[in-house]
Amino acid sequence: SPARQGLLAHCGLQHHESGGKAALLEVLFATGCRVGEIATLEIDKIDYLHKTITVIGKGNKQRTVPISDKALLHLRRYFDNRSDNNVYAFVSNRKPYNRMSIDAIQGTLKKIGKQANIDNVHPHRCRATFVTRSIDKGMDLHDVQLIVGHSSIETTMRYYRGTGSASISYSKLNNN
Repeated sequence: SPARQGLLAHCGLQHHESGGKAALLEVLFATGCRVGEIATLEIDKIDYLHKTITVIGKGNKQRTVPISDKALLHLRRYFDNRSDNNVYAFVSNRKPYNRMSIDAIQGTLKKIGKQANIDNVHPHRCRATFVTRSIDKGMDLHDVQLIVGHSSIETTMRYYRGTGSASISYSKLNNN
């Protein structure tokens, strides 16, 4: 989508750190996962064959979430360029390559957003964008609820913003 391309353009995909930014951004947009679920995602929980990831959500509940080919491609590129043996999907770009914390992920997205001239880019907004785009594209509301791990459909509907406020503006990104 244009939004992803606009933000990805500001990731500079030439090296390990930037490849991680692109993969992180794609995974958040493609899955609608909570930031804590992505922070604790382990590499062996990524299923390239079935195009899914398995995350641990609220209440320590495990769920399997579909993931796009594009996100998987960015993950593979990122992993191919990593030199560590950490089990977590997203790690710091400096030795000892610790797992990225929730704060580090939030900071990374904020920095990408600032470079792309987009205010308020954060994981929760990516999640709301996922819900909004999925519903707008005709996905069944119950399916969206299951994917994002909400216990009630009402919670999922609170994330829905139509083509407006909570979703990241694609037209604004095209102007960069």
